[in-house]
Amino acid sequence: MSLYVGSSAAIYIWKLQDPTWQDYACRLLMINQDVWNYETLDDVQLDGVEALVAKYHDEQGNPGITIFSGLDQYTLTISLVNNPSCTEALDEIDELTIFYHVVDSFRFSK
Repeated sequence: MSLYVGSSAAIYIWKLQDPTWQDYACRLLMINQDVWNYETLDDVQLDGVEALVAKYHDEQGNPGITIFSGLDQYTLTISLVNNPSCTEALDEIDELTIFYHVVDSFRFSK
């Protein structure tokens, strides 16, 4: 999975093991709808695993991405890649924040 984000963005990854993870994700999104100004909300497949991806910005205009998925026995790898249309090189980006839930189930690579 490749994500093109700005130089200062937060990525939240929620690995939900409950079989009703979609319901939990929707409840959390509704609770935060006044704080997160949603831009897109998409159902996606990550290597055959269903996920829900919300892209938004906060009241200060800072971008964010939240990924919800029922990845009970899977590992999700997120790799940062250079977007050819961006003028800022990847190695100059130092403010990207990755938040993990169930830390040992995810791997982050640059």
